[in-house]
Amino acid sequence: MKKIILLSTLFALGTGCIYIEERRVGGEPGADDPEQRDPSLIDRDGDGLSDDAEAELDTDPERADTDGDGLDDPDELMGGTDPLNPDSDEDGLNDGDELVLGTDPLDADPDNDGLDDSDELFEGTDPFNPDSDNDGIEDGVEVDIGTDPLTGDSDGDGLADGDELDLDTDPINPDTDGDGLDDGDEVDLGTSPLEPDTDQDGLEDGDELDLGTDPNLPDTDGDGIDDGDELLGGTNPLVPDTDNPNIDPGEINPDPSGGRVVSPPGSGAADGDPYANEDLQAGCACDSTPGGLTWMWAPMLLLGLRRRGSL
Repeated sequence: MKKIILLSTLFALGTGCIYIEERRVGGEPGADDPEQRDPSLIDRDGDGLSDDAEAELDTDPERADTDGDGLDDPDELMGGTDPLNPDSDEDGLNDGDELVLGTDPLDADPDNDGLDDSDELFEGTDPFNPDSDNDGIEDGVEVDIGTDPLTGDSDGDGLADGDELDLDTDPINPDTDGDGLDDGDEVDLGTSPLEPDTDQDGLEDGDELDLGTDPNLPDTDGDGIDDGDELLGGTNPLVPDTDNPNIDPGEINPDPSGGRVVSPPGSGAADGDPYANEDLQAGCACDSTPGGLTWMWAPMLLLGLRRRGSL
């Protein structure tokens, strides 16, 4: 039998009493050893859970952090996470990492935007804000449709992504209708970002701005001929009487028959003058311009002028 040495230590207490502590050195533990008196108190990994308790939980009695997630087993039990699963909410982040980040290890998507916490970290979005860029579209939806959840206007056309969805424009195409004008500019101008030729005059909206015509008015100069037809015919869509640019626009009357007639040179009649059309219908001698429009000669002009009371 091993020799047992008793070490006694005297403690002088303030009360005048003397306390004697005995410790055994060497030999077998005595009956006064707590773990010998109650084996259920044995805790080999020192995590605060006895080996018996760990056996019931199926945790490892020799590892304080059974699942290796950065949280000791008893801490997981107190926090409600699973000590056998390093990622209790299956969001791609270990439970311990979530506590460091401030996310909820029991909720994969705390802001309910359709992105798990790990996805938000990958995208750079805010796991606590469902709409990180405040454009009216939740982060998860933006990832699905291909817009940037960190940029309010993904295509840089002047419209927020959420507004584009409301307008049915394409949030990743700055010029949805391909008319040469960005969607935001069209909204500002009052043209349609979904229709390349808003006023249906044969000219796309972008071309009208280049020409100086009104993309919301098919007949900019009010001469009875649409802007696109004027260009095809070689007349000026900004001047009611191409050969006499000083004509008073107030004298213009649209051609009721829809015909495209250009007044003769020096007549003072607007390009779409209905009286000139009447003369043509009466069978006048006429000639054709390269653009396909008809010019009346001077003899028949007198009749038209008389009808208007000019002579």
